Amino acid sequence: KHLIGSTYQLNEDQFSCIHKALTTDSFALVLGMPGTGKSFTICVLIEALIRIQKKVLITCYTHVALDLIIDRFLMMYP
Repeated sequence: KHLIGSTYQLNEDQFSCIHKALTTDSFALVLGMPGTGKSFTICVLIEALIRIQKKVLITCYTHVALDLIIDRFLMMYP
């Protein structure tokens, strides 16, 4: 739990998503309706994975979605 949400406040679904992603043996999908905090959740997950020295691969259906995650991550973790 110390790896998750230490800087940012997460709701229960976001925390659960990150916990599942950190404990899986394969991969994790982050799905949700617009405005549910997917990009925010992914950024917090990336930060947690970097802390434990894991490699991260992000794929998105569109480059716009990937650009949003990159921009959001750089704003959250300059």
